[in-house]
Amino acid sequence: MAAVSLGGDNTLEAISASMQSLDTRFEKFEELMRTMKESFSKFSEELDQVRKDNENLKLENEYLNRRVSVLEDRLDSIERCDYNSIEIHGLPTINIDKKFDTAVEILKQTVGITVEANDLDQCSVINFKKQSVSGANMNGSCDSNGREKNESMMVIRFSSKRIRERILHDWRMARKSSSKPRFALLGNNNLNIWICERISKQRRLLLPRGC
Repeated sequence: MAAVSLGGDNTLEAISASMQSLDTRFEKFEELMRTMKESFSKFSEELDQVRKDNENLKLENEYLNRRVSVLEDRLDSIERCDYNSIEIHGLPTINIDKKFDTAVEILKQTVGITVEANDLDQCSVINFKKQSVSGANMNGSCDSNGREKNESMMVIRFSSKRIRERILHDWRMARKSSSKPRFALLGNNNLNIWICERISKQRRLLLPRGC
């Protein structure tokens, strides 16, 4: 009987130890579940914040895009057309100190209209080089050996719109009689010069050369 009692005690102790081990494991599991729940809750909050930030950035980006579009339209409207000005392209290098006298001579030779220096309110000259291809003649920008030739652009603002309109009208009439007129100016021959309205760069890209 004593042996049976001893065996029963050992069994109870083993069961008790097992129960304690299970309780300890269950507590650890519960702690792990709480930790995971807290982590998931924190991750969910951060994800919601990221979504909110992303939505705010999207709205801000849409606003900035609209703002840029408005500013571009405003700038284009400002630069769209100077109603008293023209551009002259394809000119040789021009002495800036003599730009007004040179402008008067150019208009006389290309359009056949004589203007006085005081008819010109402003005159700006841009001298630059056009990259050429060896052996080619690109609109008069390089010689027969493919060497670069300097080229200039002149912007003339007249004292009245009437003079500008007359010059543009006569230029267009001259273009009708000769689609690719060539000129001898400032010691240069066979110049491909064209005259056009003074408009914004964006609108210029939409138009054919020489219009």
